[in-house]
Amino acid sequence: MIDENFAKILIDNLNLSIADIITLDKVQKNRSISDEEHQYLKKSRFVEGRKPNIYLSYKVIKPMNNKMLMAEYAKNKSFDDEYFKKLILEFIKKQRKANRKSIDGLIIPKLSLVSRISPK
Repeated sequence: MIDENFAKILIDNLNLSIADIITLDKVQKNRSISDEEHQYLKKSRFVEGRKPNIYLSYKVIKPMNNKMLMAEYAKNKSFDDEYFKKLILEFIKKQRKANRKSIDGLIIPKLSLVSRISPK
């Protein structure tokens, strides 16, 4: 069952098809989507992350002006590999060198407790 309030927010703020709204609703509810749906959403920049851990993109969240969705986006974004890659590269650029201990000191505090205890 599609979340009617979520669908109304999407319709009011983005130019999306019904199929897009239904698929984004699945993502919002952490339900699985097909590889084709994932590729389409990723190409359209409607989702971020890697399957199966995908989440609504900033492009989708921002126009909604919904604090709960924005907080969820920020939480999900903290797991994004690209974020950590940029963080590490910026650190190395400023420090000119880095060892494992300094990288760990940079990254580990930024990880949530859940990611530190979840198995890979």
